[in-house]
Amino acid sequence: VFLGDEWHAKWKFWFESLNQEHQVFDSLQTATMWMNLLAQQGPDVQAPQAFENLSSSRVLVMQRVVGASLAEMIRTLSEQRQCQVAGAGPGGAAVGEVDRQLSMKVMMVVLGQIVPLQGYMLLLHSDTQGAHTDPHPGNFKYEEESRTLWVLDWGGFLMLTTAERLTLCRLVLGVCSLLANPADEHRDAAEQGMKDLGFEGSNLCEVAIKLLTCEANDHMRDIDPMEPFQGVSLIPSKLVPLVRAIGIIRGYLSEARANFSRGSLPQIDSSPELLSLCNLWKPFATLALAQI
Repeated sequence: VFLGDEWHAKWKFWFESLNQEHQVFDSLQTATMWMNLLAQQGPDVQAPQAFENLSSSRVLVMQRVVGASLAEMIRTLSEQRQCQVAGAGPGGAAVGEVDRQLSMKVMMVVLGQIVPLQGYMLLLHSDTQGAHTDPHPGNFKYEEESRTLWVLDWGGFLMLTTAERLTLCRLVLGVCSLLANPADEHRDAAEQGMKDLGFEGSNLCEVAIKLLTCEANDHMRDIDPMEPFQGVSLIPSKLVPLVRAIGIIRGYLSEARANFSRGSLPQIDSSPELLSLCNLWKPFATLALAQI
């Protein structure tokens, strides 16, 4: 239900809010280009239909979907970069152009669909309709002709209570405030948010920052989802899928920052503040808390 018209409206709200608040683009020309690219990409997301009459308690039979696996797209991109480094291919310029085009497609899928979709589900619907919590590249297929993103394998699924969902929203906003102004009150709010979610341990404020931000990294597979939790003595078992999902999204964003930094994509503000999960999810967190 939440992948229909409501998601389309919320996606438009997300993009307009993000661009207005952060002034993401360095010029009107760049802004127009990115707006057009994202408009072409669109927020069309689908989940395969499940066939209950053919399924059992152990086997779930679902609709077969077409399109390129995001994992395959990322693997191809990695292979092309290796060719560039080795000087392989029919010429550096030609290889570079392919790399740029594929980088653009992958980042449009990641930044334009996957990242906002995960925030939308977790921050607005995880207490009523649940959220997909296994966003690794193999669980997405991109259908070029219709520009549709297919979300596969809904076995990783999380239902939060309303209190947990709203606490997560406050944590997102708290880390945003902390990045903008590292005052003690913001540090205390971030630490309290982690405690309210059930985490125990030392330096929970630093854990929250690491959880909802990222550093540039050429390969998302090098990101350890559990790395931010060093020193944490208790992770609530219910939230382990959430932690893993956020870790995977951080990997996407780390690789995105590396892409922007090396010029594989048109200029955009690639600062850690912008390409951090807390700022990219801030519009949804703000909206959720305004609806209380």
